[in-house]
Amino acid sequence: MKYYFICFLTGMVILILEVLGFRLFAPYFGSSVYVSGSQIGVILAALSVGYFIGGQWADKKPDEKLIYYAIVLSAIYLAVIRILQEPILHNFQSYSIYGALFSSLIFFGLPMVLLSTVSPFFVKLLSMKESVGKTAGNIFSVSTVGSIVGSFLVTFFLIPEIGSALTFTLSIAILFILGVLGLALITKRHIALGMLLALLLIPPIHVQEKNLIFKGESVYNTVRLYKDKRIIWMTLNQSQYRQSFGSTNETEYLTYRTLFSMAPYITKVNKALILGMSAGASVLDLEKYFNFHIDAVEIDPLVVALAKEHFGIKEKDNLKIHVTDARNYLKQSGQYDFIEIDLFHGGPEVPFHTVTEEFFTTVRQRLTPEGIVMMNLIGNLSNLDFVTRPILNTVSKEFPSVFYYQDDGNIVMLATNNSSELEDIRTNLSQAKHYPIMAKKYAENLQRFQHDPEALIFTDDHAPIEKLNKKLLEAYASLH
Repeated sequence: MKYYFICFLTGMVILILEVLGFRLFAPYFGSSVYVSGSQIGVILAALSVGYFIGGQWADKKPDEKLIYYAIVLSAIYLAVIRILQEPILHNFQSYSIYGALFSSLIFFGLPMVLLSTVSPFFVKLLSMKESVGKTAGNIFSVSTVGSIVGSFLVTFFLIPEIGSALTFTLSIAILFILGVLGLALITKRHIALGMLLALLLIPPIHVQEKNLIFKGESVYNTVRLYKDKRIIWMTLNQSQYRQSFGSTNETEYLTYRTLFSMAPYITKVNKALILGMSAGASVLDLEKYFNFHIDAVEIDPLVVALAKEHFGIKEKDNLKIHVTDARNYLKQSGQYDFIEIDLFHGGPEVPFHTVTEEFFTTVRQRLTPEGIVMMNLIGNLSNLDFVTRPILNTVSKEFPSVFYYQDDGNIVMLATNNSSELEDIRTNLSQAKHYPIMAKKYAENLQRFQHDPEALIFTDDHAPIEKLNKKLLEAYASLH
């Protein structure tokens, strides 16, 4: 029974660490399939090596002390990683996807090898008393049940309730206690090894972040707030990308979001929808200059809470905030005169299901006949068009008129629900009463996008957004 219990707990911890790795890496490398695939691949490779080594150990020296030492060693290694995790990830961050691969090796390679030796080793020990087939089946069944429990525990309780840092510490403590208690039954060295549990009392080394006033975790993001004398801003996951900000000087930080507030000059707006509210910069702009109803959608409740506490967002009769997924909301929403889309979740990554033909079909169905949609994109249409051009091509397949404005590293896309003339839109923009200089610049540089029927169209079935983002990041790196 003791061996089965140990297999259950090690199986549980292995899965907790695997899921936890996604959360630990997201603030530095994002959450693309390349990052998750690298981590899963490294862990599976380590597990296969561990199964092999565990079988060899068991045949050569079937002494259970070896397994307890392996468990304790994995705990010691992870305890050191816990202390050094921020400097390690910070140093590998600039290597993008390859940084995620190397970090996966450093974080999980050795401990996963050591922990996966447990099951084949105990199969050998128990098979001395029972049949091999029955023993192997029972051991791997119990270990898998442990992994199932671990997956639900870390996903629905540990990370949401206590956060990734404490979850990491708890996992290491379980391994320490498991290994030391096992040794306590057969050797006196458990006392000295037990003292190594004090490693968990050493606080992690933190990379100092200038102007940081808040850092917290939600189910969806690692959220940071920064503040200096004139500006407060929020980041999600990858801290070098600002998601939203507010300033004491309204003209000091005019960005692509300012262009969203020009929508009411292009078409009459009685009702607007914002998909991706973040901290609410667009909401505040629209509320300041116009008086119409706004539905703002934001998937992360922590982001909404911080928007209310630090950025002045207040729900009222003409502002309703919906904490849900953007695409799910669209399926059951009414119609709008203006839809704003800004759904990046830290860095250049956008959820693939919010840039597909099916998504934009739903968007158009939710627009009034004279309605418009505006969307923020990262890149440009010259040498960094890996992501922007397919998205614009996808939009232009659904919408009769698509325009774009290039703003440094961003593109603002404008699509109308009917056939529109570029000159008419420019004329309307020239009448803007707020930010007139920005409105004039927007009007002068707005361009029509021509659909290419031979070019890539994103669909729910095929939207290689991660592959194209990888090209984009590599291109950016080569330019700097």
